[in-house]
Amino acid sequence: MSSPREVVVANFNIHAGIDGWGREFDAFRACIDIGADVLVIEEDWVGVDPCESIGARVAAEGGYKILTAPLSPARRRRTASTTSTLPRHWQPRRGPGFIRPLLLEGSSRSLLARARRQERAMVMTSGSWATSLLSRLPILHSHLVELPVLRGDPARRKAIVATLDTGSGTALTVIGVHLGHLTQGSLRQMRALQRHVATLTGPTLLVGDLNCWGPPLRVMLPGLHDSVRGPTWPAWRPHSRIDHILVNDRSLIASSEVLPDAGSDHLPIRCVVQLQ
Repeated sequence: MSSPREVVVANFNIHAGIDGWGREFDAFRACIDIGADVLVIEEDWVGVDPCESIGARVAAEGGYKILTAPLSPARRRRTASTTSTLPRHWQPRRGPGFIRPLLLEGSSRSLLARARRQERAMVMTSGSWATSLLSRLPILHSHLVELPVLRGDPARRKAIVATLDTGSGTALTVIGVHLGHLTQGSLRQMRALQRHVATLTGPTLLVGDLNCWGPPLRVMLPGLHDSVRGPTWPAWRPHSRIDHILVNDRSLIASSEVLPDAGSDHLPIRCVVQLQ
């Protein structure tokens, strides 16, 4: 019989490595410091300039294989991280003149028009807003699951499904996903995920920013159990857990935790899975 194997699985929504003003934080170092064997990143930034790609850099320097699902073309505005020019809080108050530093190309025409009028004074780069799954374990096979397109959602959501060789004789399936919002109709995406999970066998984890708290998930994703306790959003004063590591067998979880603020608007989460 193979000996038990512990696998550290984590999730982090990095908001493309910037805060709500466009100020950069060290998303690369934050991802590395989590110390996961398997890491799912939402709002990963895949730059037209490869040097700007965050998940790819984490994979190259952290010894991971990476699977990436681009969800939307995007533009990112970066602002100097100096407290002498901007307040210390994470983002400005939203109002009629508020321009997000991270713009998905599917945003409303009026938002894009406002952005273009101000872009002359902004440094903006182009790329893709993506979900990535990084693994230090060998990837036996992988595929993408296309999720229903939601009205009002600029992204075209996909789930990354990877079956991993744990070295214990038991394969582990990890699904990385970033869902839309309930107000956009994300229950449709949950139903699609539930149908796909029902076809899988063996230990399975659904990992990601599900933009939803526990009670609706328990109804829409029966048979999956939340391994983490504690709120994850917003990072500066968390009151809701919308980032999850769901598992199809509670006995697999040896420990779990919500990690400290690492610069994004979401807190990272991590759990230890024990496989026989």
